[in-house]
Amino acid sequence: MFYAGKNSKDSNLEVVCRMYWLCYHIRTCKKTQVALVNGTSMGGGLSLMVPMKFSVVTERTVFATPEAGIGFHTDCGSSYMHSQLPGHLGEFLALTGTRLNGKELVTAGLANHFVPS
Repeated sequence: MFYAGKNSKDSNLEVVCRMYWLCYHIRTCKKTQVALVNGTSMGGGLSLMVPMKFSVVTERTVFATPEAGIGFHTDCGSSYMHSQLPGHLGEFLALTGTRLNGKELVTAGLANHFVPS
């Protein structure tokens, strides 16, 4: 359905368009935004968390791109986010799907604050 370009209300194309639209508006919104992550954030959830002006994580936070672990390309904002990480960290995460905990997210610059849950 995605490749055929069918645009019904429930099509895959519509879902992808909405997600990219949401990611774009979160990234460009001038209002203060806060993401509180006290659990697993993966896939599209990362695209919503990382660009926010304030992202708060805990020791229970797990950052994951499971699609990379099975050989799929990361989508939404994850591919952009990986390319912006220092050194080869983004490349490593995108190729392996390795998970990061809350403290590692702050160290990598993917979250702003760490607080105990």
